[in-house]
Amino acid sequence: MGNKKVSQDKLIEYCNYTDSIKQELATQTDRGLAVLSITFLDVLLENILDSFFISDLNFQKTLFGPDKPLGSFNSKLLLSHALGLISDCEKHELNNLRKIRNIFSHDFSIDSFEKDSIKDRCMDLKIPEILYSPSFANILESQGILVNKVDGDYKSPSDLGARERFVESVNNMAVILMLRFGQSCKNQCVKSDEFKSLEDLYANLLKHSEWQQKKHQILVDKTKQQKLKLENYRKEYEEKTGKKCKDLEKIFQNENDTVFIKKPSIGHDELIERLKKVFQILSSKAK
Repeated sequence: MGNKKVSQDKLIEYCNYTDSIKQELATQTDRGLAVLSITFLDVLLENILDSFFISDLNFQKTLFGPDKPLGSFNSKLLLSHALGLISDCEKHELNNLRKIRNIFSHDFSIDSFEKDSIKDRCMDLKIPEILYSPSFANILESQGILVNKVDGDYKSPSDLGARERFVESVNNMAVILMLRFGQSCKNQCVKSDEFKSLEDLYANLLKHSEWQQKKHQILVDKTKQQKLKLENYRKEYEEKTGKKCKDLEKIFQNENDTVFIKKPSIGHDELIERLKKVFQILSSKAK
């Protein structure tokens, strides 16, 4: 499991850093704001992944950094989503923020959030709408928690300009990623056990196959229950209407057909018996 003390210290560090970075970003040009904002979110994503991976000091050298597999913001974003560390909406939001940053970085004729190519993407940012709650923001502010304000008030997302909307999205994503960091620390991966011998390998294979057999049987039982339920629905429908229910009838054309499941090409029972024999032979030879 992850080191709780390290994760707590890191979260406190992020909270303190976030307040100062917000103030610094407010003084930046539009281009500087876009570039520095994504740099900050990139650091958060990297720490989410690093805290989720198994403990290995070499990851910083082999995975992160320039020309490494996870050297770009996009690669960190895609892997974080693939591992379930961020949600679909968060992936979409971060990807839009990334594209806005890229436009500023690669097109020097674009220097303002009011340019159409930038403004359109800012209007597509969803998090400001999803997390808009001025009443709750007032509660947070009363407790000394810094909440983004525009002109001294909590504007509706629809009233925000492109830059304001970008800032609101970045601020909220920073908080979300700090939460995701805490979750990734809690669910840190652990190293797989090494197989000590051939017997150990087949013993684990047998254990897995027996688990698969139980899982398959549960699925078969659920399928039978579902078919029975559908059959009762069909009978009830026909009794009430006097009409033949043709759509459901297709399900029962073959009494032995488990429509909702695909049977394995090799039966689980047969596979387990074979593995048991192999394991018995190996065990007897070991003695």
